[in-house]
Amino acid sequence: MTKVWIQHGSIDDWVRIDLSILPNQQHESYRYYRTEEGWCSEYDRYWLEDGRIFHESSSDGVDCDGRLSRSSTFVADPASRWQPSHRPYGVYDLIWHDVKDSQRDYSAEAMGY
Repeated sequence: MTKVWIQHGSIDDWVRIDLSILPNQQHESYRYYRTEEGWCSEYDRYWLEDGRIFHESSSDGVDCDGRLSRSSTFVADPASRWQPSHRPYGVYDLIWHDVKDSQRDYSAEAMGY
């Protein structure tokens, strides 16, 4: 079992979660909320593979500028060094590395960009 602190929510609404990840299991969270200009949905999934922690994150939403979707996958090695966190509680963060990142701006596509 691997234990790690993760961020849940926006940087201004940060909550630390002690996440225990077991081999062949995953942790998923989803939230949807309305905003003054539209809506937002967020999905996060964590899993353990070959001793490394993977984090898949995606968001989709609409505001005054239109719809924007984003998807990212990160990997961290819990055995590697940790970096001091700028967040409260004196937490140390895993050093995450990008595996994949994509973004789709529906309004830009409609305008031919």
